[in-house]
Amino acid sequence: MYLVEEFFFAALTQTQFDWAQFFLQMIRQQCPKSVKSMRLLAMFHEAQGDVLKAQEILLDMFEENPTDAQTVKRIVCLFRDMEGMETQAIQTLNKYLENAQDD
Repeated sequence: MYLVEEFFFAALTQTQFDWAQFFLQMIRQQCPKSVKSMRLLAMFHEAQGDVLKAQEILLDMFEENPTDAQTVKRIVCLFRDMEGMETQAIQTLNKYLENAQDD
């Protein structure tokens, strides 16, 4: 499965979205609702320019598990790169840090 993920990332980097979708489907067939496959789905939407869909997926994941560091990293980077969303990025990161201290 590792190589399929690498091919997925390579396809995204090269903006070969048909190939990226092909590899993403392979990953999602193996583990359809896993955290990793959902995060990759968000990355796919983000790479295609559908940042609102990526944001929706990542925020749902964050609400389910606010201590998942990789999801927090993705959502903070997404907010950071969106114009006018820097405050939201900081708030999300602060919420993550608060939850991490409670554990």
